[in-house]
Amino acid sequence: IETLKPVGRDRFQISFSISEETEAKMKKLKGLFAHTNPNMTTEELFERLVELGFEKFDPMRKALRSQNRRMRGDVMKAPHTSKRSGATQAPNKTGPTRVTPKKLREEAAGADAAAEAVSAGLEKVIAFDAHETNRERARSISAEVRHAVWVRNGGRGCEFSSDTNLRCGSHHSLQIDHIFGFALGGMNDAENLRVVCAKHNRFIWKMQK
Repeated sequence: IETLKPVGRDRFQISFSISEETEAKMKKLKGLFAHTNPNMTTEELFERLVELGFEKFDPMRKALRSQNRRMRGDVMKAPHTSKRSGATQAPNKTGPTRVTPKKLREEAAGADAAAEAVSAGLEKVIAFDAHETNRERARSISAEVRHAVWVRNGGRGCEFSSDTNLRCGSHHSLQIDHIFGFALGGMNDAENLRVVCAKHNRFIWKMQK
């Protein structure tokens, strides 16, 4: 039988039984952590394992790590400017590359041409035909979009709100859900996605049927 009861203002007592095998594994884990905490208590071991669990399974932490990796990658790829000469240097082993006035004019002309192409093709981008729309509405949600949704949630749990604006906030079995249903034409962009618990996801699905 598992019990949980408060024993102080911010303390709880957990009581449950474990197998002999689990107890042996706990001792081994304490030994593995002994280089940083030679006298680790069972409570400290439990806290360490909970933190490791969050690092491995919490979708918001995964999303933040992914965004940080992408930002570091962008920084490494971006050219940087020499403080002494003002020359732009590419992040490779060939050394600094000086940007000449001719090169700047060529890059500006290329940027203008690209802008004109984007402007001219804007209506084509908006006016997808049926085949392209179906292709864009693939059911799978990209990892980048999922990460954006979790980061925006900020660990606040289920985003479902009642008619009286009472937010659920549960962290039990959280899922990403379409605000405007996928079957009704809803897209897989971050603006049309939210984090909800499994209970409210089922409730929303029944309401939309």
